[in-house]
Amino acid sequence: MITVDNYGFAVRLKDQELKKTIDAVVNDLKKDGTTDNMMKRWFPKSGNPAPMPEITSSGKNGELRIGTASVTEPFSFVDGSGKIVGYDIELGRRIAKKLEKKLVTVNMDFGGMIPALISGKVDMIAACITITDERSKQVLFSTPYYVGGIAALVKE
Repeated sequence: MITVDNYGFAVRLKDQELKKTIDAVVNDLKKDGTTDNMMKRWFPKSGNPAPMPEITSSGKNGELRIGTASVTEPFSFVDGSGKIVGYDIELGRRIAKKLEKKLVTVNMDFGGMIPALISGKVDMIAACITITDERSKQVLFSTPYYVGGIAALVKE
């Protein structure tokens, strides 16, 4: 690995409660094995990712708006039926379910995600966003839910 990147969800700096909920969901999914199942579904050893599972919420507490850039398969992408799916979206649905809110996905350019979050157009953002010190001055990051990075292969 040349770089190691921790990916996280981001919320507004004042949204400590939403961050705590995201962190709790991420930690619970790691403990109960759901994260392992998600990894197998979205990062198969061969072939395409498996279909998005049905995860519904009562929606009794309103909506939770997630901003994403749907060009980062398998994290957030448009599937064959035209729906935005992926690892980040599944995780977002699980967060919304915990909050008993309906997840509303807002597709946008990656560069517009932090401004949309700060301005209140969305409640959280996710699209394999690397947690950095610079970004942490503007947004509050969740516990990392995925470790990525850049790797290089050299042929002998």
